[in-house]
Amino acid sequence: MRHALTLLIALLPAALAAQHAAGARDHFSPHQRAILESKSPTQTEYRFSFNAPAGPRFSDAEMEAQRERGKGMMPMVKKAFESGEGEVR
Repeated sequence: MRHALTLLIALLPAALAAQHAAGARDHFSPHQRAILESKSPTQTEYRFSFNAPAGPRFSDAEMEAQRERGKGMMPMVKKAFESGEGEVR
């Protein structure tokens, strides 16, 4: 009797979890179900390879835009440092 009760206590959460997982897709809209069931196309340019160069790949325009934004950051950092601030916003 004691072993049966132990077995029941051990299997009950698994059975409830399986029942919940089976009904979980019922809460999605038809559009969401179609998205979940479709396969995402792989993008060849972002495919992983050990031979690929390390780090992110940015275009020249993106790198230049980041440099321009960065020029405005240094004065803000210096001002925060001089005033004793703990962060820059």
